[in-house]
Amino acid sequence: MPRLPAALLLLAACSGPDATVALHTPVIDTLPGGIVRVTNPGPTAWADTNGWQLVLEREIIPEEGSEGEVGSPSALVASEGGAIYWLMTEPSVIKVYAADGTWLRNIGREGDGPGEFRDGMFGLAGDKLFIQDPNNSRLTVFDTSGTFLQSAPSQCCYWTNNFPIFGDGTVGIMGPAPAGADGDGGALYVTRLDGTVIDTVVFPPSEPNPSGYWTVTMTRGNNRSQMMMGVPLQPTDYARYRNDRTVVRGNSATYALAVTGLEYDTARVFTAPATQVAITTAQRDSIFEDVVGGMNEQWRDALRETAKPSDIPTAWPLWTGVVTDPTGHVWVSRTNPAGGTNLLDVFTPDGVLLGAVAAPANDVMNGYWTSDRVYVRGETDEGYPKITVYRIARTTGDS
Repeated sequence: MPRLPAALLLLAACSGPDATVALHTPVIDTLPGGIVRVTNPGPTAWADTNGWQLVLEREIIPEEGSEGEVGSPSALVASEGGAIYWLMTEPSVIKVYAADGTWLRNIGREGDGPGEFRDGMFGLAGDKLFIQDPNNSRLTVFDTSGTFLQSAPSQCCYWTNNFPIFGDGTVGIMGPAPAGADGDGGALYVTRLDGTVIDTVVFPPSEPNPSGYWTVTMTRGNNRSQMMMGVPLQPTDYARYRNDRTVVRGNSATYALAVTGLEYDTARVFTAPATQVAITTAQRDSIFEDVVGGMNEQWRDALRETAKPSDIPTAWPLWTGVVTDPTGHVWVSRTNPAGGTNLLDVFTPDGVLLGAVAAPANDVMNGYWTSDRVYVRGETDEGYPKITVYRIARTTGDS
């Protein structure tokens, strides 16, 4: 029997006999200055969405009135083994659940003394849980069995959903730039869990983009109030940290992302094809009315005096978010303008496009990602808090 070329074997294995989309080979070259560029003409490992899958594994709904009952849920994290740690507020406490959702114990309590904490940014580094409380400038650490380890002074005042935890057990805490630094965007303080800062990265000054904002002025009697709000669907900067202290960055105006160090030094760029989809006039009108309807009533007339539907871009963003999982793979969300399920493009840590995955829910990008699972917070139809767990099936036949 004659041997088939490797590319044909790969296509047959990943896509099946009815595949109509050919697989591609990335073009990898080096730009002046040593930056590696990866140009992806298309998927390299599977066609359509016939490769990796995000498979619903379970829903966890703590029973009302039980010891595991959820009060005011905040952030959650999960271990590689499946244990779930859910931070509550009012009062502050960490609830611990087994992989099957069984409540195991509570950790800590609300307050300002040893082993106590307030609401904050929540993380898991190895076998240590920590709460970074920017309001009280304090970092509080427990081990995963619930033993209080220490509290230490930390940075003030900055909150972020993009809270980096690095493979060496350090965390990146946002804070104001050091005195004398040239920058108004703050700084990232690479910090050990004992509070020791080992590196400080000052963010570059932000570039003003007045066309991307509406400045709304409201006058009531002698009182004059003003606020700024972003115009919907403007191109957006995204950045996600990886555990090796590299960062994946990009702007949704182009389907090009860069891998940089913390100091913004670019080591690699990668691109993939994307189709620009127009936003219809009816869609822009509908988006505008949704924005107006979501405002407090006293601001609505003021917004209509300042803003108009034609300020909204005429094309959908090429992509709408990026996540990096602990294995280093990069997941990029592409919106379906017609509604329904988004697609997630999956890239290797080096920027090679493997293929697309159907997103099981449009909020999956906001979940907590481990190497093989995604944990998404939500609510039941009755309004009870729940966790939806998806397994990352990384082979075609793994379901």
